[in-house]
Amino acid sequence: MKILVVDDDEAVRTGLRCVLVSEGYEVRTACNGREAVHDLAKSPADLVLVDMNMPVQNGWSTIAGMRSLQPHLPIIIITARPDQLRAARAAGLELMEKPLDLPVLMERISALTSQAQKPAGV
Repeated sequence: MKILVVDDDEAVRTGLRCVLVSEGYEVRTACNGREAVHDLAKSPADLVLVDMNMPVQNGWSTIAGMRSLQPHLPIIIITARPDQLRAARAAGLELMEKPLDLPVLMERISALTSQAQKPAGV
């Protein structure tokens, strides 16, 4: 399973990469939204973790760009801004607040990637 981590904070990208790789995921990272959309255009992902408050391109614009490439791509918003919860739910997206609860994050990733692997109609 391929996961794309999008966050302008290098420590967050590195930490998530280490955790996810240790759990057997293939991980790519991007430091801003524009880079993430470009990466996704070159190679699909099975799930994306995306920060909302980034330079170059914010999280919502990034999500819109990713959805244009992969309409049903599972996305988990990772943010320090809890005011984004209502908008995330309205968009049908998961949201986790920073600092991240890694066991809960891993449960959500596992659930979403398991759903993505099921054939349509199952």
